[in-house]
This record gives sequence, structure tokens and C-alpha cells, in this order.
Amino acid sequence: MAEYPEDSNAWAYLAWIYDNEYRYGFNNNGTPEKSKQKALLAAKTSVNTNPQNPRAHQHLAIVAFLNDDFALGKRHGDMAITLNPYDPQILADIAWNSAILGEWEKARELGERAVKLNPAHPRWYHGVLYFYYYNAEDYETALAHALEYFQPDVLLSYIALATSYEGVGDTEKAHDIAMKLEQKFPKFIEDPHAELDGWGFQPDFAKKLVTGAQKAGVNFKDKAL
Repeated sequence: MAEYPEDSNAWAYLAWIYDNEYRYGFNNNGTPEKSKQKALLAAKTSVNTNPQNPRAHQHLAIVAFLNDDFALGKRHGDMAITLNPYDPQILADIAWNSAILGEWEKARELGERAVKLNPAHPRWYHGVLYFYYYNAEDYETALAHALEYFQPDVLLSYIALATSYEGVGDTEKAHDIAMKLEQKFPKFIEDPHAELDGWGFQPDFAKKLVTGAQKAGVNFKDKAL
């Protein structure tokens, strides 16, 4: 950054790196709060460096949500889409932000557009569509997206698959995924809500996910969920 301080894209992706520091605990020498603050500063610098860069607004929207500034996040998410309404990554990210706020129809519409615009889309695009249909209790469609979303190292994708199988009544497969989740993500078993806090879901929806995981067979250490 010292060599290219005016590179708006570089600042945007630096914000993304700090975002991942927070969500996944990559930086063991720092603190979660510091990672969030660094992400926000980098994203704001990206926008200030080039206010017409949709990628800058996209990442400011993401890290604003990370810092619980939802008004700022919505404003820059909308600006990112205005500047580039055909970028599937922007659409998918703002779809996730919309789901976090409980704006379910907007989340679905943006998520479906993102999938259609990029036939070779990454698996995580289906995450928000799983959330939408699971929240709507359309478990068959939720399962279809959960299967597309599944990634061996992503906690939320295990939750998606376990809860969807439980929703459609396939207890054997739900239990199998639940057991794998327990083995791979012990921190989630110890404190599920703390693990979900990093994603900022509304409390009712976070509770729905935890309850669904418990029904699928996940044995949480704290039984008062």
C-alpha cells in the first residue's frame, strides 16, 4: 500500500483481508476488534480514493455490517449495485447483507440474479438462498441450495446441510452431518451463538439455525439454547 496509496481496488481487497481476519480468526497476534477497525478504515480509504469504484462501495458495505453500522452498509451496498448492477459478486455480497437484516425478498432476488449472471459462480452464492428458503420453511428448496453451498471447511455450510436434512425429515443424513460438524467445529459446540455473531444474523434467525442444528443431532455443551 505504501507504493500504491491511490489504488482503490488494493484498499478494497485489504479491507476484505481484514474482514477475514475477524470472521475466521486468521490473525492470532491481533484482536477481533482491531481487525474490524482496520477493515473499516481500509474500506473507507478505498471509497475516498475513488468514489466511482463499485468494488470500493461493495467492501465498505460488507465491513460496515461487520461493525454493526447497518445504515452505512445499506447506503454503500446500494451504491455498489447502482455503479455496477451486473457484477454477480457485488449482488451476492449485498444479498448476504440483506439476509443479515432480515430483508428476505431483497436477499432472494439479488442472490438469484447473482447465480444467473455467473453460470460458473462459486458455491457460497447459494448460502443466501439456503437462508431464504430455510427461513421460509421451504426445506426441499433449502436442501437443494445447501447441497450446492456445501464446502468442507465452512461451518455455515455444515449447518445448512444438517438443518435442511432435518427439515425434510431425513434424520439419518442430518445426524451424519451433525456428527461431522461436532468433530470439525468444536468452538461452535461450546458456544454456538458466539460463532454466529461474526456473521451478524438477526437474533431470531440465529436461534432458528442453532435450534435446527440441535434437532439435526448436534450436541451442544450448553443445553439451555
